Amino acid sequence: MRPPALSTVRFVVFASIVLTAFHYTDNAINIDSYGPVLAFFTTATVFLTWSLFTTLGIAAYLFYRDQRYKLANPFLVAYSFAGLIDLAHFVTISPAALTTRGLISVLIDLTIGTAVLVVAIRSILARREGQPLTRPRKRPHRRTAARPGSARGSPSGRRPRARAAAALAARARACRALRRRRGGRRAAGGPDRHRQMKVGARRPRSAGDGR
Repeated sequence: MRPPALSTVRFVVFASIVLTAFHYTDNAINIDSYGPVLAFFTTATVFLTWSLFTTLGIAAYLFYRDQRYKLANPFLVAYSFAGLIDLAHFVTISPAALTTRGLISVLIDLTIGTAVLVVAIRSILARREGQPLTRPRKRPHRRTAARPGSARGSPSGRRPRARAAAALAARARACRALRRRRGGRRAAGGPDRHRQMKVGARRPRSAGDGR
């Protein structure tokens, strides 16, 4: 069982505050139309009771928002009686004896009080079953931009390597061609120079050379 979401708790609590305000106001103003009441049950008592219940409801919502469920759940159960307590009207007077406005307001209070109680029970059962009380928020996956040449096998990584290999190969070919040219020049001019040196060495000295 999944626990009720925070939006659900917020809705039932604040809807109950608005709806019960209508019934409690009508009960305080038209207190005699709700049948015989006890001596201490006055207009001031009705407004004070609604204020206390409203405080419980707001506290329950705040505890639930702060994920303090050990406090939120009992407060929700207690606040549900803001509407369920209207069953006491049927003890002192029959539903037919109530005014139409009074009967509708009592039924509305009973409905919203039941809704608050159901939400509280769902939260309690989900906590006992070990289910998470809040749905984990999905964190957006951050994609880091790959640096050029860092990924293996990627086109951006292949291009610099291919260019470097092509440049090295071109330099090697140029060096080999240059060596071939130098070697060809040496081979072509080497024998003639060698012969000239031999002829110069064998030439006899003249008489004027020794002077």
